[in-house]
This record gives sequence, C-alpha cells and structure tokens, in this order.
Amino acid sequence: MEPELSRIAEKAQELHKSAHGVAQQLDQGADAVKAVLASEGISERYLALLSALYVGASEAGNPAPVRWLAESLGKNLNTIKDHMKRARRDGFLETTADRKAGGVVTEKARQLLEAD
Repeated sequence: MEPELSRIAEKAQELHKSAHGVAQQLDQGADAVKAVLASEGISERYLALLSALYVGASEAGNPAPVRWLAESLGKNLNTIKDHMKRARRDGFLETTADRKAGGVVTEKARQLLEAD
C-alpha cells in the first residue's frame, strides 16, 4: 500500500506544480492585456487578448473568470463585462453551446494574435 501512497503523493506534487505554472501564465497574460489596454485603449488587439485570457482562465477552472479579469486588470467588474460583450459582438469570442463560463476564441482573434 505504501508504494501506491507514494505515487499518489508524487502525482499531487506534479499537479500542484502544473497548477502553479498555469496561474503564473495567466498572471503574465493579465499583465500583457493590462499593458495593451493602457497603450491602445479598447482596440481590436486588446479585445482579442482579453478573449484569449478569458478562455484560458475558464479552461483553467476559474469559477468566475470575468471577476478574476476585473481584479487582475484593476478595472470595475461592469467595465470588464462590457468589454466582454463587445468582444463577442465584434467577433473575437463565441459563446459555448451550454452558455457556461468560457467560450471559444474565434478565427478573427487568432489571426490578429498570430500577427503580433
């Protein structure tokens, strides 16, 4: 039984490291989005980056990704909600079929981000 417990402990450590790495990537992404917003305002590039970060936070299991975005960007929650609506309206983010948190970054957003 002890070897199994050892494997479980090792797996838990691996998962912890992985989760920490994801959190760091999301924080770095938030810093990049914040910088783009500060330099360009609500540009297409900002909306594409915001959409990608939102999807990343959702896929990482964040139960309230819009709230996390608002806190990470130092913006009011309603402001970020408006930006997310605009990102959807302008074709950077598609809602999932089940309409839960998350979504899909569109081809338009991917092309814009790849051009950077």
